[in-house]
Amino acid sequence: MLATLAAGIAAGDQPATRAKPRGEFDAWLERQSDAAPATATAPASAPADAGRDPFAQALPREDALPGVMLLSDGALLAGTIFTTREQPLLVYVEERQCWRRVPLIAVLSITAEIVEERMELYWRWKGMGEPERVYTGQKYPYRRLLWKLHLIDGTELAGTIKGQPIWCESAGRHHGPYVLHERQQGEPGQELRDLLYVRKIILSRRLMQAVQAETGGAPGAGERP
Repeated sequence: MLATLAAGIAAGDQPATRAKPRGEFDAWLERQSDAAPATATAPASAPADAGRDPFAQALPREDALPGVMLLSDGALLAGTIFTTREQPLLVYVEERQCWRRVPLIAVLSITAEIVEERMELYWRWKGMGEPERVYTGQKYPYRRLLWKLHLIDGTELAGTIKGQPIWCESAGRHHGPYVLHERQQGEPGQELRDLLYVRKIILSRRLMQAVQAETGGAPGAGERP
């Protein structure tokens, strides 16, 4: 069942569209992008002893959204998904030559598209101060990604994301951070499959509950289906 869910997620199953903000959506995103970054606000109130007890259970993130996350190694995570507090997704849209600040709540899904991936030759300098390089006999993996966001008004936004951390909390356990990169480069001796990346995120309570029902909501929900 989990394999079927993972296949459906990878194939592009989408949740129903949530209620969208009033007004023309793209103009709304543009206003978000033009606005100055929000100043830090005071943290939510917590029990008086929560800060003193190192073993106290962390409060759930109030901005986290239910959903599922499919990783490139086949692992399927189900739980609440969030990024850096008060930091929207920052997407560079090449065709418009501009940045878009997209709040996670305005997103239905995020899909990684591989622009290119290859094994590069690993070279080193022949000696200190010498301009000649020599091939070491090793290779390292290299990958470039484009990110496609399916938004709550039904439109799509495609662009590059330069290092946005994403977490998934499931059964009291944090998975991540998984970083949404524009580029990935591995170490000599690694293969392309060793460069783990987020293949797809779908923000949907229905899908989250379906995966959790199959796993019993156990921490093992992060294992491969």
